[in-house]
Amino acid sequence: MNENFDLSEAKVWVGCLASYNAGKLIGKWFSLSDYEDQDDFYTAIQSYLKGLDKTDPLLGTPQREEWHFCDWEEIPEIFIHRYGISATFWEVCELLEDQSEDETNAFLLFIDHHGYKLDREDTTKLFSKYQSAYCGKYASEKNYAVEHFDMCYPNCPESIKAYIDYKAYAHDLFINECWSENGYVFQRLR
Repeated sequence: MNENFDLSEAKVWVGCLASYNAGKLIGKWFSLSDYEDQDDFYTAIQSYLKGLDKTDPLLGTPQREEWHFCDWEEIPEIFIHRYGISATFWEVCELLEDQSEDETNAFLLFIDHHGYKLDREDTTKLFSKYQSAYCGKYASEKNYAVEHFDMCYPNCPESIKAYIDYKAYAHDLFINECWSENGYVFQRLR
């Protein structure tokens, strides 16, 4: 996962499937922050489709009921597909509302890295696991190793630190204890 996401800006372009099948591309952008949950969002889509029935009726089609998501922005693939969005999207947004953009992206990377299926997992427990594992964002694994060493050996004299091979120390840390991607560093789950 190499993208950064701002979940507060998430939006979906919802297309009317009946119109599409009739050769018309009709749809609308929906901002997901306008809805409390999946049911609220789907109700808004149904209302929009009913409005289309009145303003742009299709011959031979009694009413529009089906939709598809033609495009979306600021939504990770783990939450969305062409015909639906996970109900957990709103739960995760609520969990992450006080987190920075880096912390949000770190959480999404953590979920992706471990292959968690958000529809099958307790998002609060996953967030707790993430918080236990997340170390921060660093310019390099070596930068993390320097900080880690200083935390583990706070009384090490500066004259000794000059002899520490932080690159080798980082190498060992990231074989055994940590993993990183895009600068985000995590402790391995045990």
